[in-house]
Amino acid sequence: MKLMAVFLSLVVFAVSCGQSDSGLIRKFVRDTMNQDSDVVFDERPTDNPPNKPPVNPEEPTEPAEPIDVGAMPEHYMDLNEMKETLQDWAKKAPHLAEYKVYGNAQGQDIFYLRLTDKRVSTPKKRVLINATVHGDEKIATTTIMGVTHKLLANFDSDADIQEMMKTRDIYIAPVTCPDGYARDVREVEGVDPNRSYPWPGAPNARSTKCVQALRDLFEDVQFHATVDYHASGRMWLLPWGYTDTPIAEGNKGNLYRQFGKQMSDLNGYRWGSVPEMVGYIAAGSSADFFFLRGKELGLNTCSIGAEVGTSKHPPESSIATEINKNWKPVLHFIKVCPVLFDEAAMGSYSLAGFEPEKDIPVPKYSDISPYFTPGLE
Repeated sequence: MKLMAVFLSLVVFAVSCGQSDSGLIRKFVRDTMNQDSDVVFDERPTDNPPNKPPVNPEEPTEPAEPIDVGAMPEHYMDLNEMKETLQDWAKKAPHLAEYKVYGNAQGQDIFYLRLTDKRVSTPKKRVLINATVHGDEKIATTTIMGVTHKLLANFDSDADIQEMMKTRDIYIAPVTCPDGYARDVREVEGVDPNRSYPWPGAPNARSTKCVQALRDLFEDVQFHATVDYHASGRMWLLPWGYTDTPIAEGNKGNLYRQFGKQMSDLNGYRWGSVPEMVGYIAAGSSADFFFLRGKELGLNTCSIGAEVGTSKHPPESSIATEINKNWKPVLHFIKVCPVLFDEAAMGSYSLAGFEPEKDIPVPKYSDISPYFTPGLE
């Protein structure tokens, strides 16, 4: 009789609600059945019935359409084509990609493509890959565009990339200073933008607008790893840039140098600190700033630089070579750099090939890279 009364009351209540609020109905049934009764109402979600295992919040719950981003771009794009291409990729992979404008400098939008598996909501390590703070270093942008394409094009078939997208939140800004890119010049606002970051000798340095926009993005997102792509020279650059004293910071210097060697082993690039690679001090550069700012924020940010290509604007026939040279290192960077200074997050230093107490020497190259022009880093 009690159940029949509940059923009749439920029918009347559903009609009065316009049969539109299942949550209210469930609450009504629960309250009614529990009044003066030992009956317990089971609020198990209707989309997770008792004969099915509970949903793992770390696993995607919805299948996605196969990703088709077309052929890898192997030509130099202007800003409009680049923006249209990134927007198109975002539309073709809505579960992974998001295009956004994050700033403006001299009337030019500054933009990124964000890559992560949106179906996985657990906390992720945040990664920044930016390129072409110097607008005339076109191969840096083109290399990053190609690597971005490969991340999307290989997602459906590569289990390692699928897993990486569950644990990483990747922001790819292919043109840091679009005004310089549009005019094919190194300087903006009359200065070298990659000398406009604050550094220990000038903590209140004024950054160019495009660099300030990237700094603001860093403050908003708080990245655990950054890599700044330049051209040319085929080199991996480690802090410091503002001094020729090797970075120590406890064992972080050791870990940095071991990581630099790992990156070099993957593609044959030279590796070392900025002065060791280019032959001079470069105060006010990105790798120093993001490392130090990440330290202040408690992020343990791993920040490096890259010099790609044999020249700033090599023939288009060489673009695929540079993209392929950077493919495995970028995957390694995304996987390792965000946790380089956090053994618990990495899992095990020894299993990952690191010895925090071991200081390995930087190779003694006989000369500066033949692909690098001193003074134009």
